[in-house]
Amino acid sequence: MTINLNDKILSSAIPSCNSINRIETVGEDFYDGRNVIEFSMPSGKARLDSVLVKTRLKPTKSYINYFNINGTVISKVSARQGKIWLALDFVDDNSRKTADVNINGILSTIDQSTAKYEKDITSKIKEGNNYLAITPRTELNIVGLQVVFE
Repeated sequence: MTINLNDKILSSAIPSCNSINRIETVGEDFYDGRNVIEFSMPSGKARLDSVLVKTRLKPTKSYINYFNINGTVISKVSARQGKIWLALDFVDDNSRKTADVNINGILSTIDQSTAKYEKDITSKIKEGNNYLAITPRTELNIVGLQVVFE
């Protein structure tokens, strides 16, 4: 029996009769709104007594990093002699990359399919300690992260 969720194969095996068959999924397997589960068999017959879908989605943990910006950099930024950039490199898998970004309490969003992300964060930075938190909405594979002064 093959079990598909939204055209993605979850299981393709002989089910164990007279017992509960459980299949684990991840949140990315589901769509917002309507989802379709299909059961199919190449031949033969089967009887499904009951199908129960339980969801227990756990909140995603944020990546948090702290960094320090010294007075020299702040002076150059104030004199418009440079900017501070957030540069992220993702795995180049052409999948959608969506995340919430929190820099010192100021929120923004990443929503793209490309492998590189750059954003001018000059207005969000202060002298001294700063923090950056990235909370994924989809699976994110980050290869590199830099806060750069140019």
